[in-house]
Amino acid sequence: MHFRCIVVDKTQVDHDKFFQNDRQFGFWVFYWHCLKQWMGNSNTYYVSVDFKPESMHSGPRRLRQVLENECVKRCWLKSLDCVDSRENLFCQVADLLIGAVGYEQNAIRGSEIKRAMCEYIARSYGRANLAGGDQPGQVRFNIFKIWS
Repeated sequence: MHFRCIVVDKTQVDHDKFFQNDRQFGFWVFYWHCLKQWMGNSNTYYVSVDFKPESMHSGPRRLRQVLENECVKRCWLKSLDCVDSRENLFCQVADLLIGAVGYEQNAIRGSEIKRAMCEYIARSYGRANLAGGDQPGQVRFNIFKIWS
């Protein structure tokens, strides 16, 4: 299994300047940055995003349009579906991995169980830890850091 997440330092994001003061628009732009780095090689993609009621009016539709334009002649976007993460095993695994990355990226040290889970995940992917960021080409487990 390959996993990629994006880490954004919210204190460095200027929503007024880059996203017309629209935090949801900013969220979807960062989502696009995370996905576009890996899409290519004539692969077919099925993308599932967690249902977010506050952004359903246009976020996923815009994301799909932008990804389809990005994919022309590089790959195929077969579907982009909004799912309830409580009912989708892949989203649940992604939530667990994102939680572990967030725990280490924010240097939280409150729970030995969470600390052990972070170490287990890092070891399973041949990593020293889940802190820091990776080059875009890093495969299997990629932590993509981006700032505005």
